[in-house]
Amino acid sequence: MRFFLGILATAVAASIIVEAGRLAEAPFLGMSEREQTVGLVRSGGPAAKAGLEVGDRIVSVDGERVRLLPGLSSLLRAGKPGVAMRLVYERGGERRTAFLTPERMPPGEVAWGLARAAAALIALFVGTMVVTRRIGGLTFVFFMICLGLALLLFDPYVPPASPFQEGARVAQAMMSAFFPALFLHFFMLFPYVRAPLRAGRWILALVYLPSSAIFLIALGGIAGIRGFEPEGKIHALGSTLASAATAASLAAALILFVLAYRGTRTEAVRRKLRVALWATIGAVAPIAVVIGLHVLLPGREIPADRLSAIGLVLLPVGFGYAILRHGVFDIELLVKRSLTITGLTAVLVLLYFLSYFLLRALLHSVTALSGTLVSVLAFLFVIVLFSPIRIHLQDLVDRSVYPDRFESRRRLRELARGLPLLGDETQIVRGSLEAAARTLGIERGCFLAEDGIAKAADFTWGIPHLERRVMEIGPSFRQSVYHRGEPVLREEIEGEIPYGLLPRGEDVTLGAVDARLLAPIATRSRRFGIVLFGRRAGGEGYSGSDIEILDALMSQTALAIEHAQFQRDLRAKEALDKELAVARALQRQLLPQRAPDLPGLELRAATLPCEEVGGDYYDFLQTPDGRVAIAIGDVSGKGVPAALLMAHVQALFRAEARSRGEPDRVLDAMNRTLCEISTPDRFVSLFCAIYDPAIGELRYSSAGHPPPMLVRSDGSLHHLEAASLLLGIQTEVAYPLGVVRLRAGDLILCYTDGIADPETKGTSLREDQLEEIVRAQHRLTATGLVEHLLARIQQSSALEDDTTILILKAGTQSPPAGG
Repeated sequence: MRFFLGILATAVAASIIVEAGRLAEAPFLGMSEREQTVGLVRSGGPAAKAGLEVGDRIVSVDGERVRLLPGLSSLLRAGKPGVAMRLVYERGGERRTAFLTPERMPPGEVAWGLARAAAALIALFVGTMVVTRRIGGLTFVFFMICLGLALLLFDPYVPPASPFQEGARVAQAMMSAFFPALFLHFFMLFPYVRAPLRAGRWILALVYLPSSAIFLIALGGIAGIRGFEPEGKIHALGSTLASAATAASLAAALILFVLAYRGTRTEAVRRKLRVALWATIGAVAPIAVVIGLHVLLPGREIPADRLSAIGLVLLPVGFGYAILRHGVFDIELLVKRSLTITGLTAVLVLLYFLSYFLLRALLHSVTALSGTLVSVLAFLFVIVLFSPIRIHLQDLVDRSVYPDRFESRRRLRELARGLPLLGDETQIVRGSLEAAARTLGIERGCFLAEDGIAKAADFTWGIPHLERRVMEIGPSFRQSVYHRGEPVLREEIEGEIPYGLLPRGEDVTLGAVDARLLAPIATRSRRFGIVLFGRRAGGEGYSGSDIEILDALMSQTALAIEHAQFQRDLRAKEALDKELAVARALQRQLLPQRAPDLPGLELRAATLPCEEVGGDYYDFLQTPDGRVAIAIGDVSGKGVPAALLMAHVQALFRAEARSRGEPDRVLDAMNRTLCEISTPDRFVSLFCAIYDPAIGELRYSSAGHPPPMLVRSDGSLHHLEAASLLLGIQTEVAYPLGVVRLRAGDLILCYTDGIADPETKGTSLREDQLEEIVRAQHRLTATGLVEHLLARIQQSSALEDDTTILILKAGTQSPPAGG
């Protein structure tokens, strides 16, 4: 949007400059007109010599009937000095003929035209600077008003080709029709959005409806439709509607302006309105006086009446200053650099005209090139060639006028480079803001950290101790500052608040700091806090250059804080990794280092934690009566908490397996102990079995664990189903006891749900795949089968849960199974 508006403004400015360069060749008529009627005749001028009088209604010029657009002015000013034009006009109901011979433009008229062109360029410049500085609804409407005012003050050059002429007519009609609505729309947004507009944007349709009707009538006149032309009834209705819409818009805008000034209690908004009020008075009062004199003295010349129109430039200047408040019109900038800027401008203007005459001299042999085209080429030549030169010259001017400012920038840049070397965010914020306060002479300020950021970073300077206790900024106010993403003047934030009323907390805080500027310290991903900068030494305001310096410094501060937090997190992670490595080593030492070496028995187990430490558990031990107790379990959760609970479960199992003797009694005792733990993550699935290799009997019980697979030597497969609730859920649970006889070649495969949980995504193998593998490879030794399963698991996707395998296989010395 900014790019296209900048292109539009540049094109209009170029057209104004080109037309201003043609003023000396323009015809002088010695009259002014309103639509078809002569409004003023200057004594001794061409119109007076032709016999024209005030009130004459001109019907045609050189046989071309006067239409609504391009209108009488365009037809008259298309003439050439010394060439008579035949006018047909009406006076008192009688149609007459006159011959008007334009003269060359007098020097005084050329100077007046140049003054109007300068005023138009100023209005266009102000509107462009405001909208490019901060794009938004208010600034866009303001830009359109400035554009309309520029076109009202001075008619730009339009190429003679028919498409350009027709387009200019439509654009002129559109701007004339919609200017009153734009004016009212602006005051619905300035200094803050009014309640009706907040309630619904549909109200804008009512504002622009009359303008749309006026524009349609104007289009009818352009198209030459009967009744829409100047003498038609529809055109008369359109003129009446335009006058009424203009009067109503001005009156409504004035009422909104007065109500806003009287109703606001925010001093910053009142200052903004005060600037706009005096600008309005300075612009409108001279015009009102001149209009009043013309009404009282019709047809009489009023001395210096045309100078009153130049005062209109105060409107965009005043309101632009009020919108940006030091953002564009820095008083210090205007005072200290006035001579250098004037000299620089004079040099560039001189170069422009030298380029103009040089191009004319070089292209004099090309007869197809007109003077207008040469002017356009000269303008483009200046834009392309001299804009970079002007920037470098301006930089030299600034260095000579503001050596302290450039030194401040250098010091702050050096500070910004050193910020990442500071220890933590507290030191970074303090170092950054203390340097900014010292360099720019900021007497008061405070930093308010975001939630989640170390509150030790909160600090103030230049504020009494009693006032520090009330420092707070609410979420909505913070959001507004963060949304801007750059330092913002207090007036701009307050101007967006409904009715200009600050919440109590923000009002007290801003008053305690005497805040003039608010700046976010944030990156794209993190928000660290907001800085409130108070008054500067000597009451100096914050210029555009100061804001740019602070913006760069706050951005570097945010990046340094993010870097410091990243380094701290990295160091913490490295320390945690070291601790986890130690914990993993300890956990591995808790697991059985080797299986009991008994005839007719193979025991092998392995575990793969998905994190450094895990909650899966397996164990086997030899009881006093010569049997082997085995267990495999899975505690709830992952990581360190699960590992701690697993160590507790292991201690319980070993104690109960040696004393209780039966798996169901072991589970019952462990369950009662775990139910006494008050933490929520105390649940454990556990399969417990005691195997007697002398008789080949396996006695087992399960607490919610996946049922192990019994694979016979002939490849048939069964599941050990005897099970009940998880350990740790409720105290009174009856755990069933299962008994099975094994013979040589039979094996028991126990596993945790990380390998074959049918309801869990990311498990290494599905249960049907696991069954298929075990059937196919059941003749392998326990060690060989464990290694084969581990290889298949590691070929699958990354583990999302701990995975454990335990295999018990009956050897050749085991007696045949009895059941």
